[in-house]
Amino acid sequence: MTHKIKKVVFPVAGLGTRFLPITKSIPKEMLPLGNHPLIEWVVAEAMAAGCEEFIFITAPHKPSIASYFSPNKAVEAQLKKQGKTDTLKQMQTIAQGAPFTEIIQQEALGLGHAIYQARDVIGAAPFAVILPDDIIKATTTPCLQQMANAYRGGNMLAIERVAQADVHRYGIIKPQADIDSPYIDIESMIEKPTPQEAPSDLAIVGRYILEADIMDVLAHAPQGAGGEIQLTDAIAAMTPTTALSGWQFEGKRYDCGTPTGWLDANIAYKDVALQKLHK
Repeated sequence: MTHKIKKVVFPVAGLGTRFLPITKSIPKEMLPLGNHPLIEWVVAEAMAAGCEEFIFITAPHKPSIASYFSPNKAVEAQLKKQGKTDTLKQMQTIAQGAPFTEIIQQEALGLGHAIYQARDVIGAAPFAVILPDDIIKATTTPCLQQMANAYRGGNMLAIERVAQADVHRYGIIKPQADIDSPYIDIESMIEKPTPQEAPSDLAIVGRYILEADIMDVLAHAPQGAGGEIQLTDAIAAMTPTTALSGWQFEGKRYDCGTPTGWLDANIAYKDVALQKLHK
């Protein structure tokens, strides 16, 4: 049964220091992948999964990302005057995508803290979280849509295998049993373990479907690894009463939070990057 996930949160408060100096004036999420910015690719993914409301958690003084999805009447008028109807239609489709909300995260206190900023707009239904750094190139069905199709309630995480030497960079799950199926029941997880501590090589990556109750947990969450409020800690605290599952998605993930990963993604998308994302 496909669950309708109507709201999606995009944590975009990071300053993109790995991409300086360009990110002094351009948000990292606006860097191009083909002729579309990174943020538009993940918004399109969320739209394909049925999301209807888009929430950006951003930082003070960071240029607006939501404004990209707003109409630009001056540009549209010029395109119309020049007879560039295809470009005009694409511009208008972007602007008409969905309602967008921007919320300021005043302090950079971690992913869990960023998600908590959306507490007043999430409501009572499950919602999605997409980390724009993680671009996932699926063969057919986009990653979040795969998850929504498989979602059975509770909290669901996108997971993939990583090298043992890299487990310290991720939250790592301990599966309950069989890990050959795409859908995995999760027993527990640990944030950024050493290779010796890691219960598996299955890492949590930037797609989540979460119960709205997680906001109550985040409200009282202590600081965890790195002095931050970790989303994985809040999810783990819910496991005694809330089902936790993982989805081994079909697709290739590119870490566009690093210059090398961003370049790799542009190479991988060279044949599709000029497509129209919104049809």
